[in-house]
Parts: sequence; structure tokens; C-alpha cells
Amino acid sequence: MNRKYDRIIKFDERSKKYPISKILSATERKSNYWKCWVVLDQGSEGACAGFGFAHEAASEPVALSNITETVAFSLYKRAQQLDEWPGENYEGTSILAAVKAAVEKGWYSEYRWAFGEDDLALAIGYQGPVVLGISWYSGMENPDPSGLIRATGNNLGGHCILCNGYDVNTNLYRLHNSWGSSWGINGECFISVADMIKLLKEDGEACIPLVRKSSNVSLVDFTENECRLLANFIYDTLQCVYNFSPKRNLDQDITNNNVIQFYDEVLSLVEIYKKLQAAGFEGK
Repeated sequence: MNRKYDRIIKFDERSKKYPISKILSATERKSNYWKCWVVLDQGSEGACAGFGFAHEAASEPVALSNITETVAFSLYKRAQQLDEWPGENYEGTSILAAVKAAVEKGWYSEYRWAFGEDDLALAIGYQGPVVLGISWYSGMENPDPSGLIRATGNNLGGHCILCNGYDVNTNLYRLHNSWGSSWGINGECFISVADMIKLLKEDGEACIPLVRKSSNVSLVDFTENECRLLANFIYDTLQCVYNFSPKRNLDQDITNNNVIQFYDEVLSLVEIYKKLQAAGFEGK
């Protein structure tokens, strides 16, 4: 298939005011994997930005339902309307326009940026999946039997892809692509830290959605193990990101300055955490 690599580089200098490092207190890397529940295929369209954020929305820790290719294409088209280029008679859009379209759609209330590979590793370890805008090389086209791709060969253009895992033991990142389940290992591949550093230095972008606006979560949709993992994730997030102890402060006034800054997001997480507590899942 004739693939298109149409992520358009457009970085807003104001984004530098919103680094993920500003709200993550953790400094030690840890392995994590955020499962994406769908494998979409953008086909020959240059709609990767819409698909990257659609995959993020369909991922753990709280996956949105009904994320389809139609939804991804719709997000891409809206991003083209929001970006700075006139009309829609062109291929591609920017990561910034796509995340703005996702916010407008009600998927997220806030997002941050990773500036460098260390920020990316900590975001994956403690926050959630990250949407990348990176250069795509010919050595990344076809993963080897182990799923590994390499940033070698010719630069084919820009691509948007979800990063949903990091392993401290192998020093590999996991990527969830939008080229269908027959590509790589069920649509996913791995890339080394060294190659990720290279890609981020080449005008790479890493966008981290923080909290989904909708917390209307029914625990019936989760297995017992998933509930336990979700409770642990929310507990870690409230402590590491917002410096807020759910067991100590859950029913008290939220007065910590760092919490006040993200009041709505903390309340959304606390709401889900209360449901988990009521079902017997306390978290750590």
C-alpha cells in the first residue's frame, strides 16, 4: 500500500509553558504498558494525527468506547479546520491541531508536552499513553520478527503514532500504529531509547493528555484485575502528579496548591476512585 506521511510540523512556543515535568514529581523510570483496545487502519490517507489521538482515547487507563476509523477520520478533518492552513484540500495536519480537536470533542480537559526522552519515559511510567509526532524512516516500515523497528535509511516524512509502553529492562518503547493489525505484532512495534532520542531531537513532539472530561465509568465494564490496576493507577496519579493522598484526603477539603490548580481533574479521578473503593478496590 502507498502510505502517506503527512504529519505537519507546527510547534507553538507557548507549549513550552506546559511541560509534563512541571506536574510529575517522580524521577525514577518504571516500566508500564497501556493497552489500546482497538487497532485502526488509516489506509492510504494522510490522517495519522486523527488516528494517533483516537488510539490514545481507546487506551488504558480509562478507555473511551466506540472509537472507530470513522471517528478517527472525523477528528482528523476537524483538526484540518482548526489548524492554520486554509481549506482542507491538502494532506495531513499538526499534532497541536489534532489535540485541540480532541479537547473540543470532550475527550480531554488538559494536555501537556514531553520535552526530551526522559520526560517521555516518566510520562509513560506514571501518567499514561503519549501521542508522538516524529520523522518516519524506511528502516521503520517493516518491523523484524521481534517487532523491532530502527530509525535508519531514508526519511520518508512525518508520522503520528501512539506510544503506549516502556520497558526499563529492555530499554524499548512500544508503539501502537494505525496501519491495521497485520502490521508488526498486532499493529504494534518496539523502538530503542537511542532511536527515540534521535527522533525527538528531529523536531519530534510528544503530547500527553492528562484527564478525560468524562468520568462516567461503570465498573461492570472491567474485570476484577482491571479494577485493581485502575485503582492502583489512580492512587499513583493522585499522589505522584497532584501530591494528593486519596486515603488521607478523599473526604476532606482540597486545599493543596497543586491540587487547586487542577481541581476539576482531581475531582474526576476521585469520583472514579470512590466507585472503586465502594467495590472493594482500595489501590496501594
